[in-house]
Amino acid sequence: MLIWSGWGFMVALVWGTIGATIYNTTKTMTDAPVTMVAIVVVGSLVISGLIWGIDRLITRLTRRTLIDQRTGIAFDVSASGSLFFVPTRFWAYLVPVINLALVLINLGK
Repeated sequence: MLIWSGWGFMVALVWGTIGATIYNTTKTMTDAPVTMVAIVVVGSLVISGLIWGIDRLITRLTRRTLIDQRTGIAFDVSASGSLFFVPTRFWAYLVPVINLALVLINLGK
């Protein structure tokens, strides 16, 4: 079973790549929990911005206007995708929440 459809794999690719890069470059600086939370918040905002921007770009580049021959009604269609059945445009809002929750859970350990 595929966990993504359309451009949904882009969310996992961006989240994993940028997240791993931020983690590997800052793992020696995270002595204090406050520093770790700040790094996660900034990294999550960067990841969310990239996901949002790429989704908007894909939507704009693939938009087509179709006209129903019988009724003459025009409507727009564009490429979309989902990851775990959540549309890609919503992942820009979910990534910071999930990352912050994971950090706060791990601070208690």
